[in-house]
Amino acid sequence: MAIVSSGHTEYIQAVFKAQGLQPPKILISSDTTRELTEPKRDKFKPEVYLLGLAHFHASDRQGIRESSNTYLGRHPDKQHMMYIGDDPSKDGKLAENARILYGFVPFVKPEFVPDTSRGQVFIPDFLFLAKTLRDNHAALEKGESLSEIFLKKPDKEIFPPVAEGQRPFNRYLRGEKQFPPR
Repeated sequence: MAIVSSGHTEYIQAVFKAQGLQPPKILISSDTTRELTEPKRDKFKPEVYLLGLAHFHASDRQGIRESSNTYLGRHPDKQHMMYIGDDPSKDGKLAENARILYGFVPFVKPEFVPDTSRGQVFIPDFLFLAKTLRDNHAALEKGESLSEIFLKKPDKEIFPPVAEGQRPFNRYLRGEKQFPPR
């Protein structure tokens, strides 16, 4: 689990502490990105850089440096990723740009109706999310994708193959842009 937020690190950690929980080891916040000199424009939602940075650190922690899955035009782990947020135009677009599921929580825009054909899932609250993941633990262990669990559709049906040049994160994958040093 990772947190990618435009909030402040101190506030996010306080929320976890108030709930008696440890925050995830990977926390990308506005404090993390404010000091970066590069990239100049990709540091804010809905740009995929923030999510890519979290994934980069997660892969680094696991000792993984894999290339993208050529069939899906996506990293193999993406079928097990979901970006959860309350703003369809920032959070939803970030998930769409990254080609992963978007879990919409109705905190700010309760009138928004997720479009399941675009990989959008309604998450009424985090208890629902925790219960769904707990109830599907065996399926997750077997490698079922989150789209199969939440939408009952195969991942590649929601995120079909994309031509190499049309992938928004490619400039980082090709090394044209670099992640900041650790």
